[in-house]
Amino acid sequence: MDDGTAPAPALLRFHVLGTMAAWRNDQPLPIGSPQQVALLTSLLLRPGQAVPLKQLIDDLWGDEVPDHAVGAVRTYASRLRSVLEPDRPRRAPGVVLVSVGDGYALRTGGDPARSVDAHSFTAGCAEAVRLRGRGATQDAYDQYGAALALWQGEALPGVPGPYAEQHRGWLEQRRIAAVEARLELGLELGRHVEVSAEVGALVAEHPLREHLRGLQLLALYRGGRQAEALACFAEVRTLLIEELGVEPGPELTRLHQRILNADPELAAPPPPPADPSYAVVRPAQLPTDIADFAGREEQLQQVVAALRAPAGQAVPVTALSGIGGSGKTTLAVHAAHRVRAEFTDGQLFADLRGAEHVTADPGLVLVDFLHSLGTAPGSIPERLEERSALFRSLVDGRRLLIVLDNARDAAQIRPLLPGTPGCAVVVTSRVQLAELPGARLFEVETFQRAEALDLFSAIVGTERAAAEPEAVDTLVAACGYLPLAVRILASRLAVRPAWSAAALAERLADQRRRLDELHLGALGVEATFQLSYEQLRPDQARAFRLLALPEGHGLPTAAAAAVIGLPEREAEAVLESLYEAGLLLARMPGHYQYHDLLRLFARRRSEHEDSAEDRVAAVQLLVDHLLASMGNASRALDPDSVLVRHFQPTRAVGVAFADREKAARWPHSESALIFSITEQMVRSAADEDPAAPGLELRPAVDLLLGLVWLLDGQVHASRFRDVLRPAGVAARRRGDRTAEARVCYLTGLLDRLAANHRAAEPELRQALALLDPQDAADRALRATVTNEIALLLNLTSRTEEALVCFLESLAFCRELGNIAGEARVLSNIARAHLAAGRADEAVACAEEAGVTAERSGSATSIADTSYQLGIALRGAGRAEEAGVRLRRALGYFREQQRRSFEGLALARLAECLTDQQLLSEAVACAEQAAAIAEELDSRYARALAQAALGRALSGQHRVDRARECLTEALALFEQLQAPDAPATRELLERLAAD
Repeated sequence: MDDGTAPAPALLRFHVLGTMAAWRNDQPLPIGSPQQVALLTSLLLRPGQAVPLKQLIDDLWGDEVPDHAVGAVRTYASRLRSVLEPDRPRRAPGVVLVSVGDGYALRTGGDPARSVDAHSFTAGCAEAVRLRGRGATQDAYDQYGAALALWQGEALPGVPGPYAEQHRGWLEQRRIAAVEARLELGLELGRHVEVSAEVGALVAEHPLREHLRGLQLLALYRGGRQAEALACFAEVRTLLIEELGVEPGPELTRLHQRILNADPELAAPPPPPADPSYAVVRPAQLPTDIADFAGREEQLQQVVAALRAPAGQAVPVTALSGIGGSGKTTLAVHAAHRVRAEFTDGQLFADLRGAEHVTADPGLVLVDFLHSLGTAPGSIPERLEERSALFRSLVDGRRLLIVLDNARDAAQIRPLLPGTPGCAVVVTSRVQLAELPGARLFEVETFQRAEALDLFSAIVGTERAAAEPEAVDTLVAACGYLPLAVRILASRLAVRPAWSAAALAERLADQRRRLDELHLGALGVEATFQLSYEQLRPDQARAFRLLALPEGHGLPTAAAAAVIGLPEREAEAVLESLYEAGLLLARMPGHYQYHDLLRLFARRRSEHEDSAEDRVAAVQLLVDHLLASMGNASRALDPDSVLVRHFQPTRAVGVAFADREKAARWPHSESALIFSITEQMVRSAADEDPAAPGLELRPAVDLLLGLVWLLDGQVHASRFRDVLRPAGVAARRRGDRTAEARVCYLTGLLDRLAANHRAAEPELRQALALLDPQDAADRALRATVTNEIALLLNLTSRTEEALVCFLESLAFCRELGNIAGEARVLSNIARAHLAAGRADEAVACAEEAGVTAERSGSATSIADTSYQLGIALRGAGRAEEAGVRLRRALGYFREQQRRSFEGLALARLAECLTDQQLLSEAVACAEQAAAIAEELDSRYARALAQAALGRALSGQHRVDRARECLTEALALFEQLQAPDAPATRELLERLAAD
């Protein structure tokens, strides 16, 4: 929806005084190769001028012009135009990078000093000269300082070509001239101590520059260091003679002689007279309170209480930290207004600009504070330590409230703190300020849902918000409940009465453009995040970008280390630094996650700064780590595990598990991450996620295959199916038989576990047909699939067919040396014999399975064979022995968190207890089994539990309830075509006869 106003022209900014960089509306631009940057430089330093093609070629290559020079310049210009004007319609002429004749002109609009730091520097120096000519010494000094602050390093670093080389030298000479002019003004202002410290470093860079040496001599002399000044002259004289064969010039020689003669005119100027207009005043600098403040009532009370805390011997310092846009300043200012009346000597406020390129200098902040407290300019000391001491002296005994907003770190704050009780300080920062001793630390998190809705309603009006409650709910959720984002959206809606919340919600539905929607005038979520991002070191910035690429709600340290390719200890240090910078959340130790909008911002930065190959590699490194960890967990739980034989080989080491308990917990703790990453890979494989091209399908399916073995597949069946459906489509579309075979197997397995036998069989048989007998991983899976088909045949009363398949699977296991698998197949053969009425053969086979499982050392195999032996023993009429085996299996299932098997074992144990006439215990077991079946929504488990409960209740002569249970069980068994139906029907008929 359009509000009818034309979009504002893009604001372009360029830095050449330091690392070359460009921004469009505060978004960094990729300015390309060095030669392309050289072309941009040639145009930038001639603002608005048309530069002919020949001149551009000379600028880039000089006398060594390559054959392709004309085409290269055209190509560079075309690429730059695409970067600088991304919204330009195809084939439309450029309006920023303009073709003029056979050359080009760069027209950024308005004053060049606003868009290029070099022009801003030149203009600032010119203004300083003008102010100095008018006698405004202090203003000229400050103006030179502001101009020089634009320099962030060498001019045009790494830019090739004679034009860049020429201007590199010219700009450096202008910088040195400005530095010298500023130092001269500093001496005129009596700042000889400060000048002496600063000029010493410059002399080390330019030891033969006589004017700098003269400033150094004068600053030392005025600071009472005459001997050092004379030694400096001797040093420079020796250097000039040795290096250039000349004596010092007349200016430096004359200054030396005047110092020798203690010329009184060289003395420092007297301090300016005190200004009587400066008197002790009561400052009231708090920003306006927030009229629509919403939420945070509990935290507000805590902050207010901290500010009102009894003074004791220390100044109460309250520090609020949180991500950009979380509402720290709003909370601090609102709390300050709550208590302002109690601080009778006033309030001081300073924006420390901690998230910006150039932060506030604590020394200059102290100047402002001292002015506000009545100190005349001429009485303010030069050194930071002296200013801080004077500030502490002035506030001693006063009741002042000091708000320090947007601090970069604790070092910036310390000089601004009072030294004695009576005052209170509240600080806000994007980083945690744990280094502040004795400070009360508060983390300002995003809103709760209700708080976000309250703020939205306060801005747009309660009636309008109430008219579209679902759309408003969607909007604040899309904001991730970030207060700044909620305020921006609500304000946009408030000033557009024709808009609906639903229409705005549609605009935010596309995550790739959501950040673009979250801006209003000077307010913008992306710009707020960008400030924090620009403070990061390169390694931190890279980690911040890449860690956002995998789907999911967070990453444990080991997984994050895999993504960024660092050892775990080093990765943890980077992650902690991002957390402390307010760019990551850490809701639990060793686990990091993004705010939703920060994740979108990080991904956008990755798209601009990382190659597609690097983005794909980051996700694949995580998948490799997860597969390796899954293999480690499988081996820890089952030393004879063949699970890893089903996987593609991994290069990662994965998580090492010290014991079986940790290995058993790992798949449960990481299941959400694994499901998320497999869904992401499947989308990419289906070409539905252009942000992550090139991700492979096979590793995703391998992850699911491993997870269903290590996790109770029946518990998570719906999550598995959500991934498997699109995975199957993608596998067929790509002709990936290996992946499709695994998808079919997993789908059939889940259908079999849900007793959906008709659907399961064709999936399993299709999996078998797709497996490649020549592939080692497929041969290992062949034994598993054949066993699964045999189980299905046995469950559907095709016992003899089942035995043939079981024996085939057994042969595969023995061929592969899979002892644990062999034990499981032997157990399944025992069940087939039992179904055929051969109870003694079933027991013998189940006992052999138990011995084989013990030999394998696999806890899961031991649990499974104990369960099957219990069933066989009961079938042979040995209920007491069966109960012992089933109790053992139950203990294993609980330890392994195999919830569905726990329910089945409880139902089977209830049957044994009923056989032994231990009816109360049988009822309790059966009811537990029924509860688990209900929880898992498993029809077969529910039927088994209800049948066991009905038998136990009938033994207690609770006929009505027993009949209800058995009736439900029979209906379920018949729906499932389960072999248990006849026995259940017979028991119901006997109850009816009785």
